[in-house]
Amino acid sequence: MATETKTISQLTNLHLVQGTVSVTKRGPFELESGKTLPSVKLRYAIYGEPNPECSNVTLVCHALSGSARVDQWWPDLLERVFDLERECVVCFNIIGSCYGSTSPASLNPATGKPYGASFPQITVRDWVRSQKIALQELGIWR
Repeated sequence: MATETKTISQLTNLHLVQGTVSVTKRGPFELESGKTLPSVKLRYAIYGEPNPECSNVTLVCHALSGSARVDQWWPDLLERVFDLERECVVCFNIIGSCYGSTSPASLNPATGKPYGASFPQITVRDWVRSQKIALQELGIWR
């Protein structure tokens, strides 16, 4: 019996889920700098389905300016490395990203205006911690 070969666009159309998850559902997000963001949302893309134990989930982190859409900037990864029928790939836009996560373009709740230049400095540790919280909010614990 021949198996059907699917293109990456067919796979992502079948398996892509996008959304935004709150990192501050349980309270403000304190940054490594000591400043606090009262509201943080991360935009994400999920390819495939996590199994009940989440043992098939791989977090893919992108370049500083990348979007969460792995299929747009690294299609060979999804096509050649992962079997989206069995595996699940998750990617987040980082804090400060222009692709839908909380950033200088977001409204500052204190002023009702975009943060702009007043947006606090974000570190890689802030990104990592925010992604850990976001994974947990999505029900992915490992």
